[in-house]
Amino acid sequence: MLSWRSPRHPNGILRKYKIFMRSLDGMGLAKDEFEVPPSQSHYRILHLRLHHRYEFWAAAMTAAGLGASSRRVRAWTLQSDPVRGGDRLQVTADGELRLVAVQASDAGNYTCAVENTGGKDAITYYVSVDENRNKGVPTTPLALRVASATVSSLSIQWKPGSGVASPTGYYLHFKREFGEWEKTKLSVDQVTTKNGSDSAPVCTHSLLGLLCGTKYQIYVSAFNQLGTGLPTAILHARTQGSPPVAPDAGQLLRVNSTSIALWLGSWQDAGCPISSLVLEYKLRHEHAWTLVSNNVQVDRQEYSVLDLSPATWYTLRMTAHNSAGSTVVNYEFVTLTNSGATLPPEPGGRALT
Repeated sequence: MLSWRSPRHPNGILRKYKIFMRSLDGMGLAKDEFEVPPSQSHYRILHLRLHHRYEFWAAAMTAAGLGASSRRVRAWTLQSDPVRGGDRLQVTADGELRLVAVQASDAGNYTCAVENTGGKDAITYYVSVDENRNKGVPTTPLALRVASATVSSLSIQWKPGSGVASPTGYYLHFKREFGEWEKTKLSVDQVTTKNGSDSAPVCTHSLLGLLCGTKYQIYVSAFNQLGTGLPTAILHARTQGSPPVAPDAGQLLRVNSTSIALWLGSWQDAGCPISSLVLEYKLRHEHAWTLVSNNVQVDRQEYSVLDLSPATWYTLRMTAHNSAGSTVVNYEFVTLTNSGATLPPEPGGRALT
């Protein structure tokens, strides 16, 4: 039985939860994802195998997509000593241990320990190193970095490895946050190579057609006719662009006695086109929200909220989504009287017209 708490800041209306699982013993699973209604905060997973270890995590989904996963705590040790990051050994943000340019001294017992409020567990892997296996293949590329970024592309640079074996090409692996890994095979002719400031060759390739304002993970490995060398550490990058920018109330709202008109064109997309807007309102001192629409298209420059009461204070909540994220903002307003007059501001507030 799994249970969780709802997100403190959902950034929109929850549509569902997704539960993920994987085997810590390398066993294949018939199903590793489950969907749960937003009103439910627990889920029972059946037909697990006895004496097998599993890992579970959850994420919430709104109209903007899948949110960040619940926390999974991991710690790595080598021969009972804590693993410390370095040039060749890195522990990634999601807890994976990566060895780069493996040496014979890296052999040993590696233990991964996990802990959460439900308890602790650990698993140990023995790593052996065959020094003759990778002879003749290219060594790990060096100095992987982002040279430049736009709203839809990343220019990636690296230096060839220091070994004597020359690569005939590279594999460029990349994925967006919470996405699946993709691999691009590049021949040396598809990579732009120039000498850098230290006269060493620098390789450049651009990833195109990416999502605006989105985090990506990238790594590179070199290959030749004898095989593929070890990969670089994972590079974390982001395309340009930000979540939508909310307008001032005076730019957005035009208030009447029983309705308000919203100038949707006053929202700024911050470089990433706005995909949709969610509109809700409530009486200012009430708790229950009334949903107007959860998918207002921004190509409608103006949108009206009808059937309001005259001379009444309301709170309008708008949530704007784009590929970079979501922006939630509240606006307080008071409708006009039946005669079209404006109510005087309450202490600490103001009337909008």
